[in-house]
Amino acid sequence: MTTTWKNFEKIVLNLASVKWGLSARPETINGINHDCVIKFKDNYWIIIEITKEKSLDKLRGDASRLSLTRSYLFSKEIFAECYFICEDLSPISSLRESCNGLNIKVFSCDEFATELYDYDLYKNKRKEKNFGSDQNRDSVDYVQVTYKGKSQDYSIADFCTSLTTGRNVILLGDFGTGKSRCIRELFNMLNDSTITKSKFYPLAINLRDVWGARTYEDIVSIHLRALGLSSLSEPTFRLTEDNNLLFLLDGFDEIGTQSWGADSSEVKAAKMASLAGVRDIASKKKKGILIVGREHYFDNDAEMFECLGLPPSQTIVCNCPDEFSESEISAYLSQVGINIKYPKWLPKKPLLCEYINSLGSDKIQSLLLGDHGEPTFWCHFIDKITDRDSEISTALPRGSIKNVLIELARIVRLKTDQMNPLSVYEIKQAFQKCVGRTATSDSEIMLQRLPGLGRFDSQSDERKFVDRYLIDGLVAEDITRIIKNVDTECFNEDWLNEASQKSVSYAACFVTEEQQAIYSLIKKVERSKNIILKGDLLHTLLCCDNGNDFKGLKISETCFSKVDISDRTIKNLTIEDSTFDELNILKTTSDDFIIKDCTINKIIGISNITSRPEWITGGTISSCAELQTKKSIRKQETLSLYQKHLLEIIQKLFFQAGVSRSEKAMFKQKNSEDYTAIRDILLYLSKEKIISINVGAGRDGTLYKPNRKNTNRMQKIKDELHHSQDEIWIKVTQMGQKAHS
Repeated sequence: MTTTWKNFEKIVLNLASVKWGLSARPETINGINHDCVIKFKDNYWIIIEITKEKSLDKLRGDASRLSLTRSYLFSKEIFAECYFICEDLSPISSLRESCNGLNIKVFSCDEFATELYDYDLYKNKRKEKNFGSDQNRDSVDYVQVTYKGKSQDYSIADFCTSLTTGRNVILLGDFGTGKSRCIRELFNMLNDSTITKSKFYPLAINLRDVWGARTYEDIVSIHLRALGLSSLSEPTFRLTEDNNLLFLLDGFDEIGTQSWGADSSEVKAAKMASLAGVRDIASKKKKGILIVGREHYFDNDAEMFECLGLPPSQTIVCNCPDEFSESEISAYLSQVGINIKYPKWLPKKPLLCEYINSLGSDKIQSLLLGDHGEPTFWCHFIDKITDRDSEISTALPRGSIKNVLIELARIVRLKTDQMNPLSVYEIKQAFQKCVGRTATSDSEIMLQRLPGLGRFDSQSDERKFVDRYLIDGLVAEDITRIIKNVDTECFNEDWLNEASQKSVSYAACFVTEEQQAIYSLIKKVERSKNIILKGDLLHTLLCCDNGNDFKGLKISETCFSKVDISDRTIKNLTIEDSTFDELNILKTTSDDFIIKDCTINKIIGISNITSRPEWITGGTISSCAELQTKKSIRKQETLSLYQKHLLEIIQKLFFQAGVSRSEKAMFKQKNSEDYTAIRDILLYLSKEKIISINVGAGRDGTLYKPNRKNTNRMQKIKDELHHSQDEIWIKVTQMGQKAHS
């Protein structure tokens, strides 16, 4: 360990002070300056020479000075125990032999520290164990992320600096955001003297493993005993006030028990009691503490600081990012050798990346890139996170947490928005329904830290879903159970929000063999109070792979989220007096399919609401994707190259100011493929007398001029897009297909 003389002297003085429990300071004795003197008793002194010197002759001279001082003190009836502490003994190993003859003990700094406190033994044992929920101990390097503070961003190196300079850190984050991984990396950094420039003793404690501990001594003793290192307890207690002893505490939300939903003062008192041991650490250490947990465990920041015992003025509060950024996800995947494009639908949570890394290449391909990879992965994901939380509360039956979450997803259907708050009563009722008994104090802890739920606001004990990916999948699971179990209990519930497109698409994959059951349920629910459910069931049918012929089904007065029936022929279905948040009819054709008197907030597949297909009648359409600029045309991913260029040509010649367009304007900055397509279309339009081509008529060569009598016809092509039956649209589409065949 290379450090400055001042820091090196400080390290040794601290170690000596802890070892003998007395103040250690430099002193001059009989005209000789000594680096460290401890007056253990009136007649028993400790004298230590501290050196970075590597000259053996110089060091032997210093040893002689120690011998002279000892002789002087002996004449005063004071016994002196003498030590030589060197930064590094390897180049001067013979010094030990020289000093033995003078009865002077020689240690390197590391040896001296180990005699006091065998921290290396702890460090090695601790690395063999999990850090909280982080189980991939050495398989993946830490990916640098940015932690959000109240007024600035922080890196893990900033945390390291804060802890080693007398500050505390509270790190908050939802499940799977890398809190435990942060602690593991900090533990390694704080043990790297090339980073810290000093010697530190970080203790990394999983608070779930010291459940019920109420004092500093209890927490440390239980932690060390679990590692088989009970002998280190007393030396650790002696180091308590040493600034180099640091605490990394994982999971303030996983320790103790409390009664949730009682009187607010009782709840707070229970939290205070459960975190008494953490608070005792804070009272004895004051600084150099990092603690992590889920944000929604506390009702507000004031309660958090009070329960943890950390002073706000000396404490940094940060949040883990919910997901990796694009660069961070790339860094993670590249180092583990996963060469895939990360799916857009998959949240970039560190937990998910860790899980993907554990799958193996074959499973990765099938789960992430297969036809039904998204819903299949969801099933693996929900089992992963709920089983992970179940490990904390082993008294609960397997699957209980998952069932509670699905029931809560049912409860939020009774609210205007799925992200609206859930009361303590509602959460407890969901538990009782799923488990068959009221929540005990142990299970209430689990309920307070349910994955995917967060605090609704800083002054409330209510919770809300904070993860859209999670709630979408849970709603899909609930729809699936309703279908498979023929669950009529929900028929008379007054649901207020419809399932998302993602939810029903997942459910459709889960019920591929249950389509007849869905038809039967739709007919039953048609006469019930729950108008939202029948829309969800039909939407699920619409998402089934073979769900095109609906056998004369008629449904009315329901609601849909985003419905995508693009590129399909829908048969024998009537939807009346209903509401669509969004309806995609791109390339959709009808075979006795009618949408009648419905409210459609947004329609995709036409560019003018007056150009709706004939099978959509009555009702209102609020908006559509208008194509008024080259940019808006280019953004239409479902259009072929030839279709896009046809629309651009129509826009330039018929709907932009000017009598004609030059060749330069028509072919500006085009590659060879674009040039060929534009040329073919212009020649075809000229042949059909839609435009005229005047070679050499302009300053820059050929001019292209629209035949204005075709303006309305061109507008209709723009409006109808894939629904257009115009010969020009059909012919240009065929030209594009031929060019790419």
